[in-house]
Amino acid sequence: MKDRIELVMEQFDFEKVAAIMTLLDWKWYPLKRVPTVDDLRETAKDLLDRASENGGSSSTGGLCAYCGDDELTLDFTAVSAAVYS
Repeated sequence: MKDRIELVMEQFDFEKVAAIMTLLDWKWYPLKRVPTVDDLRETAKDLLDRASENGGSSSTGGLCAYCGDDELTLDFTAVSAAVYS
């Protein structure tokens, strides 16, 4: 799993996410500032570790990690909606 996490971390465009968050002035609590690329990387690694440990998902601040049977995903979502019945 460690290799899969490292590959996702290498492929994910943290610089683009930081640019979007800067443009939107999207501040993280308790930082009270827009996260840096290093902040994003640290948080993403933690989310990927958590998702891989429980075989599900973990998210915060627009980042979401998902681990399924044959999938490990890291997403950045600015807006979403869901309806459940």
